[in-house]
Amino acid sequence: MDNLAVRKMIAGPWRRKTTHGLNCSSVKDLAAFGPDNPVQFQLADRLFAENERRMETVDRKEVRDHEIEIASTGAFINRTVLMFAEPSSHQNDIAHWLETLFDLYVMKSQSHTYFYEWLFRYAGIADLILIDQDSFGDHKSSFKRFMRIAGEACDSVPLVVISKGFCVDDFSVCWSDAWDVSLRSPVSISSLCKAVETASEISLNGR
Repeated sequence: MDNLAVRKMIAGPWRRKTTHGLNCSSVKDLAAFGPDNPVQFQLADRLFAENERRMETVDRKEVRDHEIEIASTGAFINRTVLMFAEPSSHQNDIAHWLETLFDLYVMKSQSHTYFYEWLFRYAGIADLILIDQDSFGDHKSSFKRFMRIAGEACDSVPLVVISKGFCVDDFSVCWSDAWDVSLRSPVSISSLCKAVETASEISLNGR
């Protein structure tokens, strides 16, 4: 639903309530209380912006608490994340959150051509590996092969897979899975926080 529709939902009941007790003599008077009033729209914009700001503050406070807890456990020795994903604004957001909120260094391989080279070269220093399944396109066999090799090369490193195809996030670790955490794209800050927390527990206690 776009912002205009949402604003009209908010403005509609207010308009009916306001005009019910008024003796408006013309359509022009009614328009002053309608959803097309610029002043009223500005108020709606301010309310939405304030709500988003407060929600972001809550999310960041939650992440900061988890960051302190994770840092104190010493789960990530090298504090390095190896990320395999084609370039996109959302993947950049994920990398930015990992670096600014969790103080982790993110190494990004953004071309499928170099995924294997980066895996063998940097697997030894990675504390966490993120793989974007959608970067493999419709080549399911290529994705499965890469996951199998990644699991063999990084048997003790937590593997997190991101995809639009997942119905929900999955943080339950199962020995039969090819990876440890599934994140539905687009990934939220709170979901990323839970994924990092799960990865830290795997690093400390194993699967």
